[in-house]
Amino acid sequence: MPHLWMFLLQALTPPGHEVVLIDGNAQPMDEESIARYVREQNIALVGIGAMTRMIAKAYRMADAVRAVGVKVVMGGLTSRKWPMRLSGVTAARAMRRGCSWRS
Repeated sequence: MPHLWMFLLQALTPPGHEVVLIDGNAQPMDEESIARYVREQNIALVGIGAMTRMIAKAYRMADAVRAVGVKVVMGGLTSRKWPMRLSGVTAARAMRRGCSWRS
């Protein structure tokens, strides 16, 4: 069953904002590629959701995006259960927002 959160986010986003969906299974990118894409497209905020088996890659992608100065919001079971594993996020910087943690 596909994860539908990306499409729900896109549908609920108010007019005037663009949501770009990238599925890492359908369009694989490495850390350098995602950082370049974010820079070239002037993306202001990146949301990352990942299943536990892919969380290490999700953390690496988040690090790459933050390295180019873009904020990252992560959601999913792993980020809720072990938020301090989010690389680059300390306990003082982590903030609980609903069911997600943000850096």
